[in-house]
Amino acid sequence: MTGYQSKKAAAQDKLAQPEQEPWKEFASDYERGVIDGMQKQMQSSVDKAVNAMTQRPWVGLSSVDFNDFNPLFTAEAAARWAEAKLKERNA
Repeated sequence: MTGYQSKKAAAQDKLAQPEQEPWKEFASDYERGVIDGMQKQMQSSVDKAVNAMTQRPWVGLSSVDFNDFNPLFTAEAAARWAEAKLKERNA
């Protein structure tokens, strides 16, 4: 083997990297428990918010309301009257 070949082989040996170990999960049981607890707490907060937003039943117009309705209203005025009544009942 020539000097060049021996130096080349030595350099290749230095550059050769050992085979990497397979990836392992580094989180300890304690850390995993903390993370799971935080996720559970966030989920329960979301559940509480969703349950707090329960919808009330819709209250529509009754026949008594239509006794107050003026038949001479224009279409726009009738729509505004109905909108005001519905907002009042469902506010």
